[in-house]
Amino acid sequence: RGIIFHDGGYILQTAERLVKGEIIYKDFDFVYTPLSVYITAILFKLFGQNVLVERIFSMFLSLIGVGSVFYISYWISRNFFISFIPAFIFLWWGPSHINFLSPVMLAIHLSLLTASLCIHGERTRNKRYFLLAGITTALTVLSKQNFGIALCITSFAFFYFSNQKEKISQLTRYFTGTISVFVIFFLYFIFTKSFVPFFHNMYFYTFQKILLGN
Repeated sequence: RGIIFHDGGYILQTAERLVKGEIIYKDFDFVYTPLSVYITAILFKLFGQNVLVERIFSMFLSLIGVGSVFYISYWISRNFFISFIPAFIFLWWGPSHINFLSPVMLAIHLSLLTASLCIHGERTRNKRYFLLAGITTALTVLSKQNFGIALCITSFAFFYFSNQKEKISQLTRYFTGTISVFVIFFLYFIFTKSFVPFFHNMYFYTFQKILLGN
């Protein structure tokens, strides 16, 4: 399949500029939070600047998203065959025609993985899954800011209704994972002197354009 220039090409070209040494937000504007571009740039560094590399990694992420939908569906229905229906619908709706590192699809895959980790942590009483859920929540915010905010609200609703005795320890691990990722990216922004441009960018697009500008 070809390149959708207004989005797929936007990610590819931004990643190419990162590989050449430019710094996102500081040297040029970018309307999303940066995870999709960072991943693409790392792939370019490791395997060369090839569109196919991005597409293969996107397919791998799609498998995580589809698998998460199947797991959540099975947890609800307890029926192995019924669980294939929403998984197939999700595959047909998203990954079958969005085959690049779209910030939207990246955020959706990570959100579904977060939900699966929270459910599995609750089922198994294994708190390590909440640490992982915190990490994937932070990565969702860094994939697409509005999706990340929505996931945070959903996660807090989950913890509100979760097991009362385990709630504090679950939240502690969840916040540990979330904050750890944000600290790493904050240090990167400070080191590259791109935090202030990033802050102004997010304020303009997320607050002024989306919230105030409707």
